[in-house]
Parts: sequence; C-alpha cells; structure tokens
Amino acid sequence: LLRRGDAGRLGACPTLLVNGVWEKRFQPLRALAAQAIPGCRVVDVEAGHAVNLENPEAFDAAVAAFLPQVLPRA
Repeated sequence: LLRRGDAGRLGACPTLLVNGVWEKRFQPLRALAAQAIPGCRVVDVEAGHAVNLENPEAFDAAVAAFLPQVLPRA
C-alpha cells in the first residue's frame, strides 16, 4: 500500500499506472502515486476498477505505448 512519505523508499523504476477515471475511491491515490513514484506515467482511461476488462483497447494502447520506452531494444 502506498502512503504519504513512502517516496523515499521508492526507487526509480519504470512505472505505468492505467487509471480508471470512474473508480472514484482511487482518485486521491492516483494523485499520490503520480507524485510519489519517480518517473510514474499515468494514463487516465474511461473505465472503473477493472480497467483491462472494461476498456481493453485503451488499456492495451497504454501498455503498448509504454513498453517500447522502457524495454531495451533487441
């Protein structure tokens, strides 16, 4: 669980947060994660809790755009 003050414990690791904007209870944590995780990329999509099931096209697009930027090229 991410809490205020955890930023010092988090290292620089490529992080993608695909956020379902209909999941209202998570929105305060979305902002906290974006601020606390160095280099965190946040993609907001029209979905609720199960983003990958509720909007698979948007989820797949977010992951497909993110991976080439963080994976080494072959």
